[in-house]
Amino acid sequence: ICGKRTYIFNNTCNVLLKVLKNIILLIYPYTPFIAEELYQTLPTHLESVMLESYPKYDASMVDESRNAQVELLFNIIKDIRNYKIENKLAPNAELDLSISLKIEVFDDFFQYLKRFTFSNYKLVGNEIINQSGELKIYDTADLLINNESGKAEMIARIEKEIEVEISEIERCEKMLSNPNFVSRAPEAKVQLEQQKLAQHKENLSSLKTKLEKLK
Repeated sequence: ICGKRTYIFNNTCNVLLKVLKNIILLIYPYTPFIAEELYQTLPTHLESVMLESYPKYDASMVDESRNAQVELLFNIIKDIRNYKIENKLAPNAELDLSISLKIEVFDDFFQYLKRFTFSNYKLVGNEIINQSGELKIYDTADLLINNESGKAEMIARIEKEIEVEISEIERCEKMLSNPNFVSRAPEAKVQLEQQKLAQHKENLSSLKTKLEKLK
């Protein structure tokens, strides 16, 4: 295991070094003094950046077939992180994922998925039948996000937020139904309360939808 980790670390460093060096060579014609200063800090370098050859496009390093795989990984990680934010879960909260793949993926696909989402996953068939969770559908895969371990906690939190929104709606409606407030308060203040009322109603509707999905 240690040997594999060392290889991954060294390989990552080599890729980053190559990318950094090529960026410096690319910007040299436009910012020669800055590029020279940066170039001299590289672990290995010539006497001057001027002695280097300008980077050339290498078609052998481009694998178009990987684009869809990397895009899928990016979208899954993004949606899982958004799910945690929307449900006020910790970034390292563990989730259970069911994944139905429509394409082949590279060897380290699930390693990166687990590393960046802290989630457990299982591969299912061509279609996710059990939809007791939040379903995400992509061109190249289907994803079902489950959070059974924290379900009760999420329900309790949402119910509490619903109570707060109902209380705020009642407050706004009471204020706006008061003729003295409507006639005497500045128009901007009345409009602000109307906007607050509309926003609280929208929040309440969204919370009720989330609660229905969880129950």
